[in-house]
Amino acid sequence: NDVLEDETSIIISFMPVWALAKFLENLAINNPKFLKSLNKLILCSSSSAITKKYAFNSFDKNLSRNLINSENKIIDLGIKFNFKTIIIQPSMVYGSYGKLEDKNFSFLKKLMRFSPFIFLPYNCGKRQPIHCVELAEVFYKFLENDNKTIHLQNSRLLIGGDFEISYQDMLLKLQKSSAHNDNLRRCKLILIPDFIFIIFSLPLALFSLKLFEANLRILSDLSEFVHQNVITQNKTDTFPNSVYKNE
Repeated sequence: NDVLEDETSIIISFMPVWALAKFLENLAINNPKFLKSLNKLILCSSSSAITKKYAFNSFDKNLSRNLINSENKIIDLGIKFNFKTIIIQPSMVYGSYGKLEDKNFSFLKKLMRFSPFIFLPYNCGKRQPIHCVELAEVFYKFLENDNKTIHLQNSRLLIGGDFEISYQDMLLKLQKSSAHNDNLRRCKLILIPDFIFIIFSLPLALFSLKLFEANLRILSDLSEFVHQNVITQNKTDTFPNSVYKNE
């Protein structure tokens, strides 16, 4: 429906960025008055737009390209219709709500419950997981008022949690935060030389280049993003987040 020209709106979106871009493009054609009334658009994208930009498997490469192209379309619409666009690109998001689980920690926990041991390279890369509650608070801060403590380059913000930890430490902390009778505590993390880890990973390439590259990313640092506390002013004291421990 049409809206009055003097009305203003704010949109917060967690839908896939490419779906949002298509939706806004349709609005630009069928209901431009709404976009003209829009004051601010805050949307959730993914750090994969950057971290998978130079992937060698086609799935991740296309994902990054799709994210970036969709973000650019939305930014262009913001310029055309004069509304502010804030694109949040979170790192590894974890946490659950009811029966809905994340695809990061839930997968790792199932893997550790199933396997008696996991091989890891000596030089594990760093991660910067952010809990879904922390991510929601970031959105709330930008909804409440434009954040003055950080400069958004091209309206994009790469954000993570307050802890930058190695992949090995992340798994160890997941084990320690679990119940004492949880089988994942029995999983042994075995460190091996990096080149042997790569050799052990090679058979995965026969089945899936995506899975093979995902395994190799354990060696990569996917961190040094903006800490969530820079935006929310709420520093996390523990990892995993205390909310996660009670889920």
